[in-house]
Amino acid sequence: MLLPIHVAAGGLAMVLGAVALLVKKGGSIHRRSGLLFVCAMLVMGTTASILGFRQSPTDENVFAGFMTAYFVGTALTTVRPASPWTRRFNVAALTVAVGLVLGAIVSGVKAVNNPGLSPGGVPLRTIGVMCG
Repeated sequence: MLLPIHVAAGGLAMVLGAVALLVKKGGSIHRRSGLLFVCAMLVMGTTASILGFRQSPTDENVFAGFMTAYFVGTALTTVRPASPWTRRFNVAALTVAVGLVLGAIVSGVKAVNNPGLSPGGVPLRTIGVMCG
């Protein structure tokens, strides 16, 4: 059930992003399509993380989905007037992002230092650098 939602949100985000880029900056269509783009990207990132987690808690899509939601969420706070809520949100989001990055670094170092092949046949020393 989540995969069709994920695909639909991705397709919608592409269309809304294109609309936001093509219309007059600052206009009502630009603002509305941009806000809907953010919502679609948040849905896409969240569903990607959930789908990846269902496959394996260490799946790279879990990390990628959270990072996408982080980038889009914090980008939205830059176009809004600063408030105590946006500052708290940015601090919390940064804390989560730093934790995710540290986890990715640890997994990349482990993969580089582990001789052998991954299940896909790629040497682990290479795959650790590719997806670290």
